Order: sequence, then C-alpha cells, then structure tokens
Amino acid sequence: MPPLVSVIMSVYNSESYLHQAVESILSQTYKEVEFIIIDDGSTDNTPVILENFKRQARHIHVQRQEKNQGLTNSLNAAIGLSNGIYIARMDADDISLPNRLEKQVDYLEHNSQVVAVGTAFKLIDDAGNLIKRYQFSNQHHLLKWNLLFFNPICHPSVMMRASSLKSLGGYNNEYQRAQDYELWWRMSRIGQLSNLTEQLFIMRQHKKRITNQYQDSQTEYVAKAIQQHLSASLKKDYPLYITKYIRGKCETSEQAVIAGEAIINYANLCIHDAPLYTRVKIVFDACVKLIKKTIRFLMDKEVWNLWLTLPSLILKIVK
Repeated sequence: MPPLVSVIMSVYNSESYLHQAVESILSQTYKEVEFIIIDDGSTDNTPVILENFKRQARHIHVQRQEKNQGLTNSLNAAIGLSNGIYIARMDADDISLPNRLEKQVDYLEHNSQVVAVGTAFKLIDDAGNLIKRYQFSNQHHLLKWNLLFFNPICHPSVMMRASSLKSLGGYNNEYQRAQDYELWWRMSRIGQLSNLTEQLFIMRQHKKRITNQYQDSQTEYVAKAIQQHLSASLKKDYPLYITKYIRGKCETSEQAVIAGEAIINYANLCIHDAPLYTRVKIVFDACVKLIKKTIRFLMDKEVWNLWLTLPSLILKIVK
C-alpha cells in the first residue's frame, strides 16, 4: 500500500484564495492523502468554505481554534493530528500542481537520507500574473551553506519525513515568524535537505501574506535563528546581530572579522563529505564573500590573519 501523506495547512481569513488552494490538493494524482486543516480563528467566510469541502471529501479533517494562535502553534497542532509517513505543507493562498505530492513521495522513497524536500516554484501576484520563477539547489551541502545567507526551501512546497519532524518536536514555538527557516537549520543537522528541480508549486504574493505583513519581526526571527544555530554548529558564541555582519555591510574591521571568521568556519563545516564540484562552489563562494567583507580593512592585522586561513580552506577541495 502506498505511504500515507498528511497535508497540513493553517488558514486564517483566507476566503479569497482558499477554494483554489484546497482544490489543488484534492486534484493531486497521489491519492493516499489526509488533509488536515487548522482554522485559526477565522472571522470571514473561511469556516463555511471549509465545511462545504469537508462534506465533499472524507479525507479532509478540519479543526477550528476559536482564538487565533498563530502559524507556528497551528502547524504543530496539525502535526499532532497527523498519521502520515510523510508530512506535506500547503498554504491557503497557494497552488500545488497535480503531480506535486506524487513526485515528492517518489523522491523520498528513493532517497532515504533526505528528511525534507521542496520544489521549484513560480511566484505570482494576486491577479495570477507571473512575477518570477525560482529553482533552488537540490544538493544538500549547498543548501546547508545557503542557509547562512537566505532561505533555500519554499516552505509551503515542502514534504518532510514525519519521523524526523516529530523527533525534533515540530516547529519551534519560540518562533512566531521564520519558523520554517529555523526548522531547516535543525533538520540539516539530522539528515539531508533537497529540492526537486521541477516546478510543482505556485506561490502567491499579496499584501496579506504573513511575510509581507510582518517584515520587521521576520528579520528579527531570522537573525535569532542564524545566531542560535551558527553558534551551536561552530560551538562558539556569536552576537545576536551577526546576521547584519554576514548579510549586510560591515562598518568596522571588528565586524568584518567576526563575519569573515564565521563564513570561513561554516564553509569548513559544509564541505565535509561533499562532492568535489560542491566543495569548489562553497570554497569559491566563501573566498569571494570574505574578500568583499574585509577589503576595506586591509590595514587591520586581524583581517590579514583571517586571509591567511584561506589557503588551508582551498586545499580541502582536493582532500
């Protein structure tokens, strides 16, 4: 019997696009699915829409929360109700193409080391017009490296091994924003991350989307995730706003050295057991980033000491 997939979705006042999102899951070519929807205290027509779908499809399970609990708590509630071997995410304003789940199940069935797999996707506006197409790497070591600089997995497109997700305790309740980004860091330490290169998902960009509504707090949670997990990975305490040093402009040589050291040490971590071409990519990128961070501060002794670590990193390409 094919493995059961639990599709989990949290909805809040989502009447505008909800019908299309739910239909895209009901129309999947993969049929061994339970669809768990948490209505997070909606006050619009969302409950009526969900009730209509629930009457049509037995495998839709709706749980309503009278008070809005937020995305993290709602997703954890859905995980607690799930029975699937795999857990797939879905958002109420997006669209899964018909063979998305089938392709992801097949990939996870044939790649036992992978704990989470997203897909390539296209971004559309609220009218359905194409904004941009995205295709992130499908190579774990590169994805782990990219975590330091951006989120390389489209959250609502992801499918995860339920056993891995539940072993980590699900989403971190301390993260009301960027909960997916923080989760990828943890998952990258217990297994491999990947993406399907085929475009199987459509994400809708609009003003009410959480990422757009709470950009300032989103940035703060991203900074917290990087600081917390970079410190844990490298076994060194880094300042909370090291994100600003790594991703932005360094104003002092001290900031540049902190950022450069973190970049080099994390590159060393990410190239371990990586294929040759991946080691080349990561090392080259690390060198470029280090030079950009420190070029303004060449008169600083600590900067020169940091540059002296580059030959040993480059040599690791051929080891």
